[in-house]
Amino acid sequence: MRPFPENFQLESFFEGEPEVLDKDVPWAYNELVFNVTAKNGNLKVKMVTGCELMDVIWKQGEHTVLKLELKGIRSLQVMDEKKYDTLVSSFRSEDVDDLKIKIRPVISITWGYDDQP
Repeated sequence: MRPFPENFQLESFFEGEPEVLDKDVPWAYNELVFNVTAKNGNLKVKMVTGCELMDVIWKQGEHTVLKLELKGIRSLQVMDEKKYDTLVSSFRSEDVDDLKIKIRPVISITWGYDDQP
């Protein structure tokens, strides 16, 4: 994924450090799992950066309200340098809109797909 956020940007967005598969490998080439709690649920984001994969699971209590298994992620950015409040994933396919995730004050996710010519 290029560009890929700096570690501190991801830590600021998720308000914590991830579980890291290999501590000796930079985050941009690793497998990361972030867990965060907001007013409207829990969000788990797993990134396999070298393979352009990302899983997003949003739960409210014991109920899964959203599960995305994303492939072909070209880039990942944390936007708004003052608040680091939006995570934006861009995709290789031009038919797929950017995925935008916010977690403060509540989890919100926007995304789009257009297969029409």
